[in-house]
Amino acid sequence: MRDKTHTLSRWLSATFLVVIAVFGIVLIGHAPKWPIYVTIVAWVGFVFYLANRK
Repeated sequence: MRDKTHTLSRWLSATFLVVIAVFGIVLIGHAPKWPIYVTIVAWVGFVFYLANRK
């Protein structure tokens, strides 16, 4: 249980960093808003899938 929680917290930390990186790329590139929302939703879904797979 403890290992799973620790792994989940690490995934959430990694997700937070990725989201910030994506925001930075979008702001620098002045891209449309929709790709960032798609990226966030897809990444969060992927993280929860990995967390709940075991």
